[in-house]
This record gives sequence, C-alpha cells and structure tokens, in this order.
Amino acid sequence: MQVWKAILKIPQRAAFKARYLFRPSFTYTPKFFISTDEFPTLNPFPEPTPPQIQKLDEEIKELSQFDDYKEGLRNLIDKKYELAESYFKNVLDQLQADNQEFKPKLLAHVMNKLAIALKIQEKNDELTNLLEDIYFLTSNELTYSYDPTFKALGNLITHYCHTNPSRGAIFIESILEQHKTQPIPLNFLKEVYFYIGTLHLINANYPKSIEYLEECLDLKPNPIFRGMTLHNLACGYWWDYKETLNKERESASKQVENNFQGEKENENPLDDKDFFETLQKIEKRNKSIVPNLKKAIKSFELLYGDDPVKFPRPEKDKLSPKEFASLSLALNEAAEKIDVSKIKIEDMALKTPLSVFSAMKLGEMFYHGGSIEESLFWMKVSLHFSVKTMTMPRTLRSMVIMALINIQQKQFEFAEKLLMDCLEYMQGMQIYNKVVCLEAFAHLCALQNRKYEADEYQKQADRLKFKIPEWYQRREIVQIPEYHLQ
Repeated sequence: MQVWKAILKIPQRAAFKARYLFRPSFTYTPKFFISTDEFPTLNPFPEPTPPQIQKLDEEIKELSQFDDYKEGLRNLIDKKYELAESYFKNVLDQLQADNQEFKPKLLAHVMNKLAIALKIQEKNDELTNLLEDIYFLTSNELTYSYDPTFKALGNLITHYCHTNPSRGAIFIESILEQHKTQPIPLNFLKEVYFYIGTLHLINANYPKSIEYLEECLDLKPNPIFRGMTLHNLACGYWWDYKETLNKERESASKQVENNFQGEKENENPLDDKDFFETLQKIEKRNKSIVPNLKKAIKSFELLYGDDPVKFPRPEKDKLSPKEFASLSLALNEAAEKIDVSKIKIEDMALKTPLSVFSAMKLGEMFYHGGSIEESLFWMKVSLHFSVKTMTMPRTLRSMVIMALINIQQKQFEFAEKLLMDCLEYMQGMQIYNKVVCLEAFAHLCALQNRKYEADEYQKQADRLKFKIPEWYQRREIVQIPEYHLQ
C-alpha cells in the first residue's frame, strides 16, 4: 500500500513525530510514495476516541499569544491575502520551533487559515501541497475524531478535481486500497466512493467511474451526496455512450481503409455482434439519465424524497403548496413527457446552486434527445435561478444551448445576442464553456455565409482549446463539493 508523503528535513524530537509527520517549509519539495510496511503506524483512518472539545478550544486560545496570527486574521478580513499568507507562515514557523511543544490542533488550525489565503490567490501548486499536509497531519495526529480527517480529505479531493484529477485518482485509489486491511467507517466510505468515482469521471475513465458512483448510491449517502452522485452518474452514462460510439466508428473506419488498401486481407470481416450487444446495454442504461437528474434535484430540494410529511424540510426552506405542486410535476421521473407549458418558471422555487446546475444538465440532455420544449424549459429554470444562487459562471452553458436551439430554429438574431452576452461575461476566462460558445458562434456565422467571422471565432476556440487541459470540459459539467476551509 502506498500513500503520499512529504520530503522535509526537520529536527528529531520526541514530541514531533518526524517519522511520518512533516514540518511545512512553504518552499515545498515534491511528494513521493512510501510503503506502509515501512511505516506500519501510518493510518489514514484512526480509531476514534472521545472528543475533548473543551481542551481543544483552550488550545486554540493559545494562538492569541502570537501577534503574527492576529495580524494574519486582520489582513485576511481586509482582503490583503498576500500579507495574510506571510503572517500565517510565520506563525507555523514559530509553532514548530525546537523549543515549542508540538500541538497538532494549533498547527492544523493555522494551516487551514493559510489555505484560505492561498486559494483566493489561486496559488494552486502550493495549495495542493498544503492540503496534502493538512490531511496527513489530521489523519496521524488528531485521533479524537474521524471528522477532521475526512474534512481534510474532502478539501484535498475537491482541490484535485479542480486542478489535478490524475494525481487525485492515484491518491484516493491508495486510500481505498487501505480499506482492505483498515476498514473505513461506512459513513465515510460513501464519500470516498463518490470522490473516486468523480475523479475517474473527470479523467474520462467512465466504466470505473460508473462502478464507484453506483457503489456510492448502494450505500445510501446523505441527500446532498446522493444528489451529486446521481448527477455525476448521469454524466458518466452519457459520456460512456458517446465514447463507445466514437470508438466503434474509428474501428470501422480503419477496417474499411485497410480493406481498401489491400491490407490484412485474410482477416475476418468486422464482427459487430459484441458491439451491438454492448450498445443495447448502454442505451438501456441511458434511459435512466433524465430520471437520475430529476432525482438529483429532488434530493437537493426535498431531502430524502417528495413527501413533505415523512421528510420535512427545514422551516426556512418549506415550499408553498403551489411551489411543491410545480416541483413535483416537473420532477416526475416516471413520465416520459411532461407538458411544461403548464408550469411557471418562478414556481419551481429552486434554492440551491446544486439544483440549478442539475437543471442546466437536464436541459442539455433534453436538447440532445430532441425534446426542444422541455430543453428550453429547464434552460430557463437554470438561468432564472442562477442569478439568485450566484452560479452564473457555470450555467452560462444554458445560454449556449439556448442559442444552439435558436440556431436550429433559424432565429439567428436572438441566438447571436445570447452568444455575445456569454462571450462578454466570459471575457478573460480560460474555461471550456467558452470554447463551446466560440464554436457555436463560428457555426452561426458559417450558416449565414459570414466566412471570415466564422474562421476568426473558430481560431479563437482552437487557441483556447490548446491552452487548457482537455479534462476541463468534463470538470465544468460534474457536481464537485465546495471547499470547507475556515
């Protein structure tokens, strides 16, 4: 079994367990793999002991003696993040001085403050190393509870999803491998399956992703993770279907080319039996994509189900009868087609960014399925509530899909206005949705015989596509938990 570890030169002292804990230097050296056979005490899932909350709180109060800590907090509040970063690093150096008693609780607390400053400044490489350090610190030293360990793990995997999913997949696979000998508590195993499934999804390893996400659902995660899992599983089903078709087309094309050129003449003709059996299985599975997305929104908005008596919502989030009726009708996953003209957009009453994002994906899937009326309905739902829930950057894709629908209906003027608004909003951004928008604009111009403009927009799309990793296009469509830094 292998886990990440830091290479750091530190003084040997009993209170500071240098054998498997690090002393952050903040000029980080690369991590590497070590074996737990070498370090048998390394356990990412420590046995819980009764929490000593009062003692821990008293330890945090000790930070008041560090002027740099107070200055770091003040600068963090004043949005002077570079200064805050410098002060927090000074505190960590002081906490780890040779004459200081090692106190992991204080160290983890300050490191989390530093992580906030690094994240806001988008210092991703340094933040990756710091979040790995926080995870190893909590998993090896803060044994009073599982919660700090999995909070640290959640932050780390969330960061991997946004910045380095390949590294993240290797890391969390190693965590899961330890489950064989050191079982992960069921409550947290659900989240581990979700994270590993999502990382594989972003890395385009769809079969493995689907396997883990389905495992997560079988373990019945809490409503929020259940909704995110259903959303990501829908994405996995669709992308796996598209990839299967693409591979078969490429295979058939090569076979035809080889036969045409007289190569491999003695080979048997292309046998499509296995392919069609696989395709039938995938297409059958695809019938659950739209229901899964609807269930995801239900999970976010109605907790465990759509029965407000059996599963009451918090008082502040309760729906009016009209809102509940509209939401229940629109989210009826058993109905093949719904008359969305009878539902007012504002009565949908979506309250979380997670729901708004799934509504966008739902609209996109209806678009691919040719259900234009339902696609427009969900795109409008997404855009209407994205303003209220502050998720506009991620739901700009709704405007692009709406523009493509209008192009299909030859409403070119309105489509162009939508695309122009998108490009104006995304000015300076390096995201894959901008590539999609630029390509849609190129398509629009080509249809109107505006060849020069079409070529220019396509060139912009190609240049941006070259600059950003290919996996960005998947990262921008999947549900990823928020960071929980405080």
